[in-house]
Amino acid sequence: MENKWQVHCAIVAFDNREDYKSKCSSKCFGYQAVHRDLSTEETISVPYFDATQAKDRELRQAVLAILYKYHARHPERYNHFDVTPEFIAKSLVISATDVIRVVSPMEDEGEVETFHCVGDFCFRYVRITSKGIQMIDEEPLFERLDTAGVRIMGDYFSVSPKDSQVGAMNVGNHSHNQNKIQQEMGVSAADLKELFAELRESIDTLPTEQQEEATELVNALEEEAQSPNPRKARIKAYAQQLGLFLRDAGANALGSIVGVLLAAG
Repeated sequence: MENKWQVHCAIVAFDNREDYKSKCSSKCFGYQAVHRDLSTEETISVPYFDATQAKDRELRQAVLAILYKYHARHPERYNHFDVTPEFIAKSLVISATDVIRVVSPMEDEGEVETFHCVGDFCFRYVRITSKGIQMIDEEPLFERLDTAGVRIMGDYFSVSPKDSQVGAMNVGNHSHNQNKIQQEMGVSAADLKELFAELRESIDTLPTEQQEEATELVNALEEEAQSPNPRKARIKAYAQQLGLFLRDAGANALGSIVGVLLAAG
């Protein structure tokens, strides 16, 4: 019986197994690492949070704020499991043990989901859910956050635990997503232009050595926005790279732009 080799990919074509090995890597527009290494990631602050005085209620919402802000920085990583207890602990200046202790009841309440590797006694990664985002949106204890960008991204970058084993990224139903954008964001051509302007303003605040690369990425993203057939793989790749530079308002603008462009494809 003939030994057949077959690969199905909507992003890049493969002719043989060796071709697959050379093309399927971080150089591919559709590549997504299963987890990001946060060892060099800038910590995330939560204004008015005092680790020495915080009760569990404050600590739980501070954890949610960290998780939300991480995805505001990296909207293309929504639904991925990147954030570790150690990263949260470092950001809040508390122990990883305290993080693990409060996350367990948070998962029971549906505010977060955790990721365990085989043999792990405690979770290794944690991500915020839509319910967790709703909590910090409706009852903020520390600061009011603009959660629209990340919430919209949840409809487009959806990864199941099974898919995450291969770093896959799936796009949701086009009709449903477009209706949701119109209802929740009401994004018109003028709105999109304003979002790009906000994104460029954010880039202007970056260090000089980062501005050139970030500007090129925004230009490339805007070209896709002006195309009658925006290429989803490129949009995701540009968003992933831009997310490394942006913070707060700029990251939310990026999340909204990417959501709109993916719905238009």
